[in-house]
Amino acid sequence: MQSTNNWWQEIEQELERQFDRFLDDHPSQKELLEKEEANQKQKRLQLRLQTINEQADQLRSKLCKLSAEIKQWRQRVERAHKANATDLAAQAQDHLGQLMGKGRDCWQALAELGVEDQKLRQELEQIPNPNNNKPKYKQDIETAWEKFETDQALEDLKRKQR
Repeated sequence: MQSTNNWWQEIEQELERQFDRFLDDHPSQKELLEKEEANQKQKRLQLRLQTINEQADQLRSKLCKLSAEIKQWRQRVERAHKANATDLAAQAQDHLGQLMGKGRDCWQALAELGVEDQKLRQELEQIPNPNNNKPKYKQDIETAWEKFETDQALEDLKRKQR
């Protein structure tokens, strides 16, 4: 089994080397591959963000319902204390504690989703947008033009100093 696994790894490594050479020999294909990888990553991150938003909406809804329940049970605990129904007040207080624990859990989950959302948005900002990238020849000519203008300005300064 070891020799079969080793053989397979050697084939995989050789294919990777050939693919890397192909990409080195064909920069336009490498650029297309990088753009496609960036697009796929962007789609994955956006899909995860959408899922996070849906989960956050569900948690907010749950928190609203829990808030109403907590308010109701606080009033019940008060009423039971005022009526000297200590056993019932204790049971209601326990139930209120459970509801508040659920509320804390929801808030914690919502906070964690918020942190993940923020990280994903930062990651999305770092992905180069292939639609905004200028073609390489346009970058080259702009760089050359900027160099030309800088050289001209330098020449003008030298002439003025003479």
